Amino acid sequence: MPYDPSDLRLPPWLLRLMDLVVRVDLHLGAWRLGLTRPGALFLATLLGVAAAAVYSGNNLLYLCAAMFMAIGAAGLLSGMRLLRRLPAISPLMPDHTLAGVGHAIREAVTVSYPFPAMVTIVWEGDDHDSISLGLRMERGTAMLSGALLADRRGTRGLSHLRLQTSAPLGMWRLALVRDEAWDWLVAPAPVALQGGYAAARQLAEASGDEWRDLRAYTPGDLRSRIHWRKLPAGSADPRQWLVKRFGSPAHAFETPLLRVDMRLPEGASPLALDHLLGQAVSWLLQAPAGHPDPRRIIVGAVECTVEDPGLWRLLAEAAAQAEPPAGQGGLLLSLVGPS
Repeated sequence: MPYDPSDLRLPPWLLRLMDLVVRVDLHLGAWRLGLTRPGALFLATLLGVAAAAVYSGNNLLYLCAAMFMAIGAAGLLSGMRLLRRLPAISPLMPDHTLAGVGHAIREAVTVSYPFPAMVTIVWEGDDHDSISLGLRMERGTAMLSGALLADRRGTRGLSHLRLQTSAPLGMWRLALVRDEAWDWLVAPAPVALQGGYAAARQLAEASGDEWRDLRAYTPGDLRSRIHWRKLPAGSADPRQWLVKRFGSPAHAFETPLLRVDMRLPEGASPLALDHLLGQAVSWLLQAPAGHPDPRRIIVGAVECTVEDPGLWRLLAEAAAQAEPPAGQGGLLLSLVGPS
């Protein structure tokens, strides 16, 4: 538990003065330096002992002041060394997330530090977007943790990091700002495919008694087809669920091509386009588990495979178009009638 000087029953005016002191930040290039409440008490004690040593000329007081200065300098330099040694964080971030769906981050970080420490990592962008994560170091291990949640699709460009800590002594508030870019891609939330395709697909997977394989769960799947024994104990995350598929090859029902019509009817809300793209995301998540995925998707005039790394950026940044989708055949998702 952090130390709170109010436990000493200090006078209110002194606590208000300490609050003013801890709000002060010293800017030194990429560094930000400030004091915590215990640090303010420590600095006041150091100044008091140093003043008494100068006034009295007592060598013992000089020695005490030197010890206080060495402790403070060691804590400051150790904290600066910690922040400078932190590796790049962007490789640990997810490639994409889904709008309205929380994404938990829990990644091990390779960094050595002899003391327990907590580092706050804040991603910042030019449009005042920010994301806060935590890095906890204890007993030779370091774990990055946090949560991402966006309410709408799009790309949020984050250009630099602010690393903050008060380790190891809890006296200094240290922050290091460094340039590190990461594009947070937020794809549309999955929307269950409605109509004949969804019904025919579930019928094909439920028919027959011959085991086929597993695929990832998507909203709208029958709960009776979820392979519960493949889940970790107590898991309630739908992203970890797998759906059993049965039937003979004659009953196989796969759509190797999806075409998404990016035209909007006159007077339609832009949210309708997000709903359409959400159906495309639902189709993407229906990939067979553990098998190469040969399916293709056409969004407007752009065609790519479902394993293309640029596909999620395409879905996150897709905008309405005036032309019908390219290609022919496959499953067509459209808000307008056939042209």
